[in-house]
Order: sequence, then C-alpha cells, then structure tokens
Amino acid sequence: MRPLSSLKGKVLFLLFLMCISTSVSAQYDMQWIFGYGHERDLKFGFTLMDFNEGALEVDYYGPALNRYFYLGFTGSTVCDTTGHWSLMSNHCKIYDRTYSAISGENIITPTGLSDNCILDGGEDGLNYGSYQSFIFLPDLEDHEKTYALHKDMHIDFENQDLYTENFWFSTISKKDSTYVFDKKYTINDTRLHNESLTAIPNKEKNGWWVLMPHQNSNAFDRYLIRADTVLRLDTQRIGLSYHVQDIGIGQAAFSPKGNYFAKNSEQHGVLLYEFDTGTGHLSNFRSIPYPDSRNVAKGLCFSPNERFIYVTTAENVYQIDLELDDEIFSLGYDRSFDEFGWPVDLGMIFPGPDCKLYVSPGSTTYFLHAILSPNEKGADCQFVERAIELPTSVPHHLPNIPQYRYLTGCDSTIHYPFTTSTDPLPGRNQKRMDIYPNPVLSEVHLLFPSVEQHKQLIIVNTDGQKVQDIHLPRGSNETSVDVSDLPAGVYWISDPEGIFETIKMVKM
Repeated sequence: MRPLSSLKGKVLFLLFLMCISTSVSAQYDMQWIFGYGHERDLKFGFTLMDFNEGALEVDYYGPALNRYFYLGFTGSTVCDTTGHWSLMSNHCKIYDRTYSAISGENIITPTGLSDNCILDGGEDGLNYGSYQSFIFLPDLEDHEKTYALHKDMHIDFENQDLYTENFWFSTISKKDSTYVFDKKYTINDTRLHNESLTAIPNKEKNGWWVLMPHQNSNAFDRYLIRADTVLRLDTQRIGLSYHVQDIGIGQAAFSPKGNYFAKNSEQHGVLLYEFDTGTGHLSNFRSIPYPDSRNVAKGLCFSPNERFIYVTTAENVYQIDLELDDEIFSLGYDRSFDEFGWPVDLGMIFPGPDCKLYVSPGSTTYFLHAILSPNEKGADCQFVERAIELPTSVPHHLPNIPQYRYLTGCDSTIHYPFTTSTDPLPGRNQKRMDIYPNPVLSEVHLLFPSVEQHKQLIIVNTDGQKVQDIHLPRGSNETSVDVSDLPAGVYWISDPEGIFETIKMVKM
C-alpha cells in the first residue's frame, strides 16, 4: 500500500498541473463582437465573429443597446474561459451578456469634453474616447476576475494637443452568475499619451504588462497587473517622444512571442522596441520609416512568426521584413465605396486566433479586409480586400484586445469559410523592379521586367520630397543611377503608378 503522504503529493501535483493548464489554455478572444445602431436593413446592429467549433462563423447578433450605442475602437470585449464573450464596453459603461450595465448608472470614464460620455444625445451614446483607450484584461489565475483599464481624453486647445489626465484601474468580479463592478482608482501621477493602451502577459503568464508613454516625452511607465493589484514600476526613457502631432492615431501592439513592442506613427513610421516579458523593459529602439505614413498612419500588427510587421495608412498596406534590413513591400490598395456611399478604407489590424490578420475598414462600412498567410513574404501573404462582407457596419475599427497569442499561440486549422479571390489586381501586388546593390554606397542598378511603364521615375526621401529623377533609356529595361550625392538614409523609388521600392544609402 502506497504511503498516504506520497498519494497526497501526487494529487497536489496533478491539481497544480490542472491549474496551469486552465490558466494558459483559456480562449479569451474566440468571439469578437462589434457594431452600433438598430436598423438591420441599413447594416446597423451587432456582428459576432465566432472562431469556436473549428471554423470561423460570422453572423448578425441583434440590435445594439440603443440607437446611439457604439462598440468600436474606443471600447473592448473579452471572453470567458469557454471562449464565449462575457463582457463588453464602449468606454462609458460595462455590460454583460444580458446587456445589463454592471458598472451601474454612472459613466466610468468621463472625459474632458463630456462628463456623460455622450456625443450627440441619447443615453450612453457615442463617446469621446480616443483610439486604444480602454482594454479588458482577464485575471490569468482567478477566472472570477476581469480588469478594466481605461483613460480619459483632454484637449489642450492652446497647444493643439491631446492627453490623458486620469488612467483608471477597475475590477469586475463574478459572483455566482452575476458580475459586480468592484472599484475604480487612478494609477498615474502624470499626463500620459492619450492612446496606445495594449497589454501582453508576463513571462510567467500569471499577470499582464502594460507600457504607458508620457505625453510629449520618451518616458514610459511600466505596469504589472496581477492578483487584483497594479504595481507601477520604474519609468524608462527610450526612443522618440510621443508628440501627438508626430504620432497621430497609429496603433500600438506587442508581438505574439513577446519580443517586440511597436507603434505606428505619421512622422517616423514604425517605432520599434525590443521587449522583455520577464522584466517589462524596452531596449534597442529604432524607427522604420515607410512611404505614405504621413497620410494618416493607422494599423500595426506582427505576423505570427514575428518576421513581418504590417502597417496601414488611409490608402495603403505595407509589409516590413525585419529579417531583411526592414525591407518594405507595398501590398497596394484600391479605395472603393459600399452601397450606401461610405468609403471602404483601411484601419487597425488585429491578430485572429486562426493565425490570420483582420484589417478594419477605417470607416463605417460593412467589410473587413484580411491577410490570410501573414508569415509569407510579399504578395504571398495574400492580402485580400473586402475579404468578409459583414451583416452590420464596423464603427471604423474593431474593439481593442490585448496580445492573447502569447498565451496560446494561434490555430491554423480553424477553417476560413470565405472564398474571396486573392489574385492580385492588374498593376498591383507585383514586383516592379530589382534593385542591387542594396544598401548602396554610390551607384544603384535597376532592372525592370518590362519597359513601357518605367520610362521615368523619382527618388523620394522619408519627408516625401523628390530628391532625384531617374530616366530610363528608351528600349532598355535596365539602368544604373549615381546616388552618391544623397545623404545616408532610407529612400524610395517611385514609378508613375505610385509603386514604391526601398533603397538604403550608406556612407563609408
């Protein structure tokens, strides 16, 4: 007969393993809910994207809470451990699956523009929150608790600036079958950048890291959230300052394996930092300029293998190859309009549990774009415009979610049911030229697949200014260009259709 102490030890060990399995296998983003309004015939209401049951299903989920309710980029959603959505917020109040406001009648995030979070009338209406200003974080050890981090937004009209004055931490506790909004208190002591609220689990996967940049500064506050507690650690200074005029509304994101943190910006392109999930520290900052960033830099997302960064502007999609000297590939985009006359643009990018990336339309239309093979280089990544026709419109962007891929990775076996063609449209998604050597010291050689469309090109710097003309000899598909007078840096070669290729100028 086995000793009782040995049996007890094995039971405790099995219980320990079960706790670990439960904490890291929960699927907190297997259902995405978003939308606004009531009139289904006009494409208003909620859409539910469901990744459960081994396949993506997209369906109408009913009308919004009232005609003014808006669940999009200023809010967030979270699932329970079974993969079904449990809480949603539009930045004003928090609701459960019965559409009950568990946060009570008071607005949880009053702003400097509106004390009641209302834009144009109606109870709990469209709000003044900024991009990535609210996020749900499930407690990774206690599944009865969920945390809400939310920021207000104020405008400094004199200096044409936006900032956060109050950064709140709230707890939602589940008791029996109901949720209770437990508390709310501020966790900052200085003005913060009004956006960029995202999170990633720590190395032990029992808590969350949140990095919060200060307003008009290169300082980051480092928060560790665990066991109903926020620990604000030291302030780190690194990289460029977060000036609103330079940064714009670009998305911030952690990479799925936790090695990077990045922010899309208008002035500097991608702000990229290496990240340590053990300490929460940033290191090795660099900026990666890319064409068109000043035309409203928006989305940013890493590929599952972390080799590529995808960014969107109002009019273009780019892939940045971190393994090939930040080489930039233009995926192209043709702006279009839906049946109601709304533009189908480009917006924030979100990683799905199915290893695909989903691109918001950046407008109030009923289409999502998709990147079906984000680990593949160039056009092989299969960027598909209007990949999914939704039953209801998107409020510009999908609700904010943290980096869940660090917990469970992604499952490429989840069936994607849509058959939208991924064939490139004429004149787009195709390689325009070969460039060598690259980087270049003094002379760059250009080789074109054809001559007709490449008789005159220009070289553009990162400020969007033309610095040199290139004339291709008639009847030739290749030429050499002396660029020795150009300062060291990144440049783009553009043809008349606006297709860009990147060159790097270096000096000995």
